[in-house]
Order: sequence, then structure tokens, then C-alpha cells
Amino acid sequence: MTEPTGPALGAEQITRLRHALLGRPPEEHGDPDREAAQSDAELRHAAGSPNALVEVVTSWIHAPEFVYRWPRNPLFRDLQAVEHLDTAEYVDRPIVHVHVPKTAGTSMNEAIGGHFGPNESLYGRPTRELLAMPLARLMGLRFLAGHHGFSGADLMRHRDPLVVSMARDPFDLYPSMWRYYRKLDILPPTMSLEQWLRERAKPNLQSRMFLLNIFEGNREEPRTIDAIDQRRSEAMIADHLPVALDRMHLLAPTERAAELYLEIHRTMRLPGDPVPFPRLNTTEPAPISDEARALIADKCRVDQQYYAAAVARWAAHTGRPTG
Repeated sequence: MTEPTGPALGAEQITRLRHALLGRPPEEHGDPDREAAQSDAELRHAAGSPNALVEVVTSWIHAPEFVYRWPRNPLFRDLQAVEHLDTAEYVDRPIVHVHVPKTAGTSMNEAIGGHFGPNESLYGRPTRELLAMPLARLMGLRFLAGHHGFSGADLMRHRDPLVVSMARDPFDLYPSMWRYYRKLDILPPTMSLEQWLRERAKPNLQSRMFLLNIFEGNREEPRTIDAIDQRRSEAMIADHLPVALDRMHLLAPTERAAELYLEIHRTMRLPGDPVPFPRLNTTEPAPISDEARALIADKCRVDQQYYAAAVARWAAHTGRPTG
């Protein structure tokens, strides 16, 4: 029994696809014979391997013509969001989540992001995608989150965003990061927590991520947060931390993440009812050795201040101690 097949891709179809993707209007389609010859060559290449057609389309996207015409290309009107800019309700204060890895941030993003449409939010995307975003869409966002440090808050400052974040007990975060790196094969499976802390783990992981500014470098999101912004000494981080904390509107410890979501929902009057707080990408706390605890204490003096500030501020905000 033969597998069913769809219509074959011909020269005319690939020419029309190229014109649409490049955004060429009909009057600028070029010489028909030359266009047909290019399409024939691309079809021969596309027949060479399963991924060859992707290579052809990628070559169009990398062409200077694509970049030049992209802002006027109707094929990408929804992504450009120019019409959305015209109708955006700027009375709606945006939310910026300074997402520090391994602090329940992925769960928070999913909970908040579910209240907005695709053109109203950007979260869980790499920094290079944020930098490539059309200005019209950026100005119309209702929710922005990612491993961008305070860069998102800086970009949205003209709209007075509600800036939120979470901090995790360093004695939970470092083991969680170690388990996560081993899961992704960033660390060898035989490397113990103690060995990683002694030989590879960088100090004050949370504070470095919290204070990150993509406009000072690090535009390519590192695969590991312990590769972030090594120029800052511990003293510099300690000096900058209070300034950043003063810019936070809501800061909570990770163990109060579900409560923080409900407070954001209430404060910002998010559309729709609150949802059960998800638990995504979670690693549970686990006992650690005395040696590991001593190594973490030595590496995270500023992170301990950051976490203590989150605990104190959330207790002051809610009137309930965190325990």
C-alpha cells in the first residue's frame, strides 16, 4: 500500500512563496524568465534532502531584501502589531517579571501569561528575540518576562510597569541548579554537588541574574546562569542590590509564589478568573551535606541578603511572617 501524497511543489508555487515571504508587490516581481530559473534551481536543491526546502526558505529570510521589506510585508502584519499599537489601551499598566532561574519563574509566567493574548505578552523567549521585537508590539505588551534581568523594566519604564520577582533560599537554589544542569547534561552525571560548588559554581547566582542588564553586554542568553556578568565583583553586586530592590513593586520568596500570583491578579485586575498555580520545571528541596552547606554559604553572601529581603518584604506586604 502506497502512502498518500499531496500536490507536488512546482516552480510557480515556489515563486509565489518567495514573493510573499520577501514582501515583493506584483509590480516588483522582476523578470519572469529569471524568476523561473531561480525557482527551478531551488526546486532541484529542495529535492536533495528532507531539510533542503528549509534551507531554501532560510536563504530568503537571510537576504537583505527580506530585512528591507519586512516592516511593510503584510504577511507579518500580526507580528509587526502596528494596528495593535493604534488600539492599545495605555491606561493598562504592564507587568514586568524579572525572572531569576530556578525560582518558580516558569510557573509564574504561565499563570500570568494565560490571562493575555499572544500579541499582549512575551515570556520564556531568548534575549535576542526581545531585541528583535518590533517597537510597536513592545509598546503594546501587557506582560513581559524572561532571563533579561532589569532590561525589560528599563524598556517599559515609560509605561510605569508593575515590576515583580521572586527569590529562593540559596541553600535550595544551588542544589536545584546542580540537579538541573545534570539533567541537561551540562554537568557530568558523576559530578557531586560538593565538587560542582568547589570547582565550577559561580558566586551569587541569583543576584547576578537579578541585576543583569543586556545593554551592558550578555545579549546572547547564556546556557547557564553561572556564566552571566562575571565582571561584577561581590562588592559591586552588594552595592547595586539595594538600588534594584527599591525598583521592585512586589518581591516574594519562591515558597510564596502562588500567593504572589494571586496578589498580581488582584492588583492588576487581570482578565479572567485566577487559575490553579502550575508547578512547572520544578526541582524539590533535598537534604544536603554539611560541606555543601558551608560551600554555599561562602559563595552566596549577597544572595542571602537578596532572599532575606524577599522574605521581609513579602511579610511586610501581607502582614504575615513567612515560615
